[in-house]
Amino acid sequence: MKKKRREFTPAKRKKVRRLLILWACLFLGIGGLAASFYIVIFSDVPKARHIAVEGEWLLLETDIIREAAASLKKESWWRSILGEEHILFWRSGEIRDIRASLPKVRSAFVRRSIQKRTVIIRIREEEAKGVWCVPEGRCFVFNEEGALFAEAPRVSGYLITKIIGEEGVPISVGDEVLGNKEWFQNIREIIEGVEEAGIQVKAARMTSRERKEWSIETAKGVTFLFGLEETPLHIRLLLEELEKEKQVVPGRVFDFRVPEKIYIR
Repeated sequence: MKKKRREFTPAKRKKVRRLLILWACLFLGIGGLAASFYIVIFSDVPKARHIAVEGEWLLLETDIIREAAASLKKESWWRSILGEEHILFWRSGEIRDIRASLPKVRSAFVRRSIQKRTVIIRIREEEAKGVWCVPEGRCFVFNEEGALFAEAPRVSGYLITKIIGEEGVPISVGDEVLGNKEWFQNIREIIEGVEEAGIQVKAARMTSRERKEWSIETAKGVTFLFGLEETPLHIRLLLEELEKEKQVVPGRVFDFRVPEKIYIR
């Protein structure tokens, strides 16, 4: 018995041709995706040609780049796959979390150019406004907001503001002194007023946080007592008048703790 030959009608041929085209497109698509994935992830094409730090800084450039990359990895898990040498790993804009690992850095901004394959990290370091010391212990540099961002040697003289903290209160890098920005600003304003009156400040000292009291010792051995919550009005003019009257003499104590009053002894 003879087998029947399978006949391909024009409709069947058209259907087979469509299937072949579909499978060819599918394989080409998968191949294209694989090639694109390889180029984007593993090849040297998307690698950053230049990663650098701009601005004025004292830290190591490698430390800044490493911590900036670590901060970005926390934002998105896929960045760990790309790696910091990949141009798409980086994004333009501010990196806020870098201050947690590098307290000396006040701000960090990234400028990325995909076309040039360059990454520039522009940083601004904290500016030292003075030194806060533990009595008979370590000293730390503070910024204009009272945040400690670096250790410092024990200082003497009158070129830099020195504040001695209260006995038994530990401090370390990253802390905000007093934990109250308004109190800290009051201290800074008063110290500036005293210095503008031509009086050299040897050191300021926290005498009692519980009573909210602090003091200034001058180079000539004069003591000024203040409260943390009050700033005497026109302190510079007031002290200039006392200087003219020759009231500011060694060993004398001026108490400004009561608002709008001065007690001299």
